[in-house]
Amino acid sequence: MPEYNRFDINICGKKYTVQTDENIEYVKRIESMINSKISQFKTADKKFDNYSSLIFTTFILGDKYLKAVNQLEAEKKTKKEVISLSDVKKMRDENATIKKDLDEVTIEKDKYLQELIQKNGEFESLKNKIIEYEAILRERDEEIDLLEDVNKELEQKIKKMSHDLFLLKEEIDLRE
Repeated sequence: MPEYNRFDINICGKKYTVQTDENIEYVKRIESMINSKISQFKTADKKFDNYSSLIFTTFILGDKYLKAVNQLEAEKKTKKEVISLSDVKKMRDENATIKKDLDEVTIEKDKYLQELIQKNGEFESLKNKIIEYEAILRERDEEIDLLEDVNKELEQKIKKMSHDLFLLKEEIDLRE
C-alpha cells in the first residue's frame, strides 16, 4: 500500500489539505494549473466570480481528461504496447521496491565482502604460522635424526665398552 503525503494547497484564495501518494512538486503543478485557469476566466470576463471560474475550470479540465482517456483508449485499440496509468504506477512501485531490495542486497554483499577479506587475512596468517611450524618441525626432525644417529653410535660404543669390560674382567679373573 502506498504511503500518503499531506500537503496544503491554495485554490482561489482558499486553503485545502490534500492527501496523495504524489510528491509536492506534482501537487504544486496541479494547484498552479487550476489557479491559472481560474485567473484566465476572471480576466476574460469581469462578471465571473470565484465559484463560476472554478466551475468552468472544472469543466475544461474534465473535458481535457475525457479527451485524454478517449485518445488513450483509441491508441490501446490500435497499439497493444500502450501501458495504462495504473500499470505505470504499479511499475513505479515495483521499481522502488526492487531498488530498495537492491540497496539491501548491496549492503549485505559489502558486509560479506568485508568478512571475506577479514577471513582471508586470518587464513593468510594461519597459513604463515603453518609454514613456520613446518620449518620448525623439519628442524626438529633433523635434530631427532641426528640424535638417533648419536644414540646409535653411543649404543655401539656402550656395547663395545661392555664387551671390552667383559674381556677385561675375564683377563683379571684369569690372572688371579
